[in-house]
Amino acid sequence: MSVAPGSQCLLCLYLLLLCFVLRSRH
Repeated sequence: MSVAPGSQCLLCLYLLLLCFVLRSRH
């Protein structure tokens, strides 16, 4: 499974955003 560096960065940003949203909803 090979993923481009940009794809990995995007996934990381998505995870951070998801975490932020979950914390905001509390």
